[in-house]
Amino acid sequence: MRYFAPSEVAAHNSRGDCWVSLHGNVYDLSKFSFKNNRNMLQRVLQLAGTDASHWLDYDQTNTTESLQEKHRIKTYIDPINCLESTYAQNGEILRVISEEPRCNWQGTMPWWEDESLIIGKLSKKACKISIKNATTGQEDVLEVPCEETIAQIKDRYWAYDGHGDSYLWICARLVTDKVMFEELDLNLTLEQNRVMGSLDVDENLNICSEKRLPVIYVQFADDLSVL
Repeated sequence: MRYFAPSEVAAHNSRGDCWVSLHGNVYDLSKFSFKNNRNMLQRVLQLAGTDASHWLDYDQTNTTESLQEKHRIKTYIDPINCLESTYAQNGEILRVISEEPRCNWQGTMPWWEDESLIIGKLSKKACKISIKNATTGQEDVLEVPCEETIAQIKDRYWAYDGHGDSYLWICARLVTDKVMFEELDLNLTLEQNRVMGSLDVDENLNICSEKRLPVIYVQFADDLSVL
């Protein structure tokens, strides 16, 4: 499952490109049908690119994988009819079933229970890193979810350099007052590779001179002489 930074979700904030995060999951509602319910569509678009977790309670103790069992619509007791009613801060924003009998009721699965709309997980923490090409000197800053492995970061790097598969991915470490370059494990995260720990190392090694970000070096696999 792919992870997305909050900034990535925020970029999808229109009717034709509508992402919403909810309790750690990222939903793509771009092609979701609201059956001509313009009122509901407008309110969902208000949430486009944002987190909607405040609209639903989430039962973390429930061990089932069913989204229907985990999500609980917030309710309150209506003071007029004394019925347990759906709580919505700005009116009908979620596809819910009315507590009162209605002639236009539609038994449609709520979008938050439709697992086919889930495209990934929302990162609990995103960070910026610098990837520096040791041959060309090209330096690019990427915002990446901390849950991603180096292999997944490498996939993101394709947008900047199409030779990612030809590179060794390396970080500098200070060992007994000597600078050592160590190849990263592509199956581990930044933290597991101790890349983030480089913040405590000499600032001229793994810290960008201006941005003060952890640095990963990439180098063609058949030539490490530049390093």
